[in-house]
Amino acid sequence: MHICEPHQFLRPCLLLLLEERPGHGYELVDRLKPFGVGDGDSGGVYRTLRALERGGLARSAWRPSVAGPARRTYHLTAEGRQALADMVRDLRATRSMLDHYLDRYQRGQGSDPDAAVSTGLSTGGSQSSAVDQSIVDSTAG
Repeated sequence: MHICEPHQFLRPCLLLLLEERPGHGYELVDRLKPFGVGDGDSGGVYRTLRALERGGLARSAWRPSVAGPARRTYHLTAEGRQALADMVRDLRATRSMLDHYLDRYQRGQGSDPDAAVSTGLSTGGSQSSAVDQSIVDSTAG
């Protein structure tokens, strides 16, 4: 976990995945990995799915499985699609704020090149670009 990890990012990620296609809990946990949320907390994913269902943003139905017991498959509702659109709007605003913050930080690093080099966060440095990309990726919707 990173200190600046966005809170409540699991909900928009699950809504996006359900918008792409319905899925069951274990599959959704696996599909969440590229977003960097829900890692090692499948219980949190299941709790969030149930909360989405209670809130009318998703619905579920038991589906037979060829490999094992029936699985609860989640689908996005019309209300869920609207909530996803609202969250994307909010994430874009957050990304704009983060871009402003990172641009301002980067300009400050340009005023003292020795400080930027000593921290490993100079323009084009691998840590800086990885951190910048991580933040952008985590807020992209």
